[in-house]
Amino acid sequence: MTTTQRIIKYVSIAFAIYLIFNILSGITFGIISIGNVFDNKNDNYNNINLDDNLFVLDVEISKSNIIIKNGNKFKVESNNKNIDIKQNNNKLLITEKKKLWFNNSDLVIYIPTNYIFDNVTIENGSGKIDIETLKSKKLYFDLGAGNVNIDNLLVLNEGKIDGGAGSITINDGRVNNLDLDMGIGKLSLTTKITGNNEIDAGIGEIDLNLIGNENDYNIKLDKGIGSMYIDNKKINNSVNYGSGSNIIDINGGIGKIDVEFVGN
Repeated sequence: MTTTQRIIKYVSIAFAIYLIFNILSGITFGIISIGNVFDNKNDNYNNINLDDNLFVLDVEISKSNIIIKNGNKFKVESNNKNIDIKQNNNKLLITEKKKLWFNNSDLVIYIPTNYIFDNVTIENGSGKIDIETLKSKKLYFDLGAGNVNIDNLLVLNEGKIDGGAGSITINDGRVNNLDLDMGIGKLSLTTKITGNNEIDAGIGEIDLNLIGNENDYNIKLDKGIGSMYIDNKKINNSVNYGSGSNIIDINGGIGKIDVEFVGN
């Protein structure tokens, strides 16, 4: 896909989201007075303890916030009465039985700090995602219209993130073979990125703080619309920067791109 095609794509996405937002705002205004009828929030949290032998985490939630915390053992709690939690052998499946308009509930998952999953899939609609620590061999995020904040992320084999409309912040960690399609919103990434990686910028600002030094990376930057900086140097054209073994292919969209090296 050429730069012009990407720009057309993301402008179209932005316009579509704008229209959807206005339509939903109108619907919400019209029926807000009966919102409590549709609320699936429970004031009390239900706790479920799980077996320790989990290899796969699969979460598909429409409206609830997803919160992952460090714990001494696996445990799930939620104040959403429509959350369905199943442990099938070594796989933990969490889904929402009803997808209702009005919801302000939480799904909280406790994971032992040093535990590494084989596979993690998280699909989220409009709720926020807040993660203390998450480690997996394979990772897939399908994000909607909520903000994502991750304190520490480890992906050993490969990770794919499909962004929607919202910010994504990763504060520390290491990700191997990352495929990230940002969508619309700000990306702030502080991590070591290894292997072969691709980042599609979308619409919004990118702050990429790479753990290591410039000799570790080979950055292929395809300029879009907006200013670009690598290690405080302004880049005016598409460029191939560095000769390291870890390749990052950045496809610029609309917005500023700033790449820094933050040491080990």
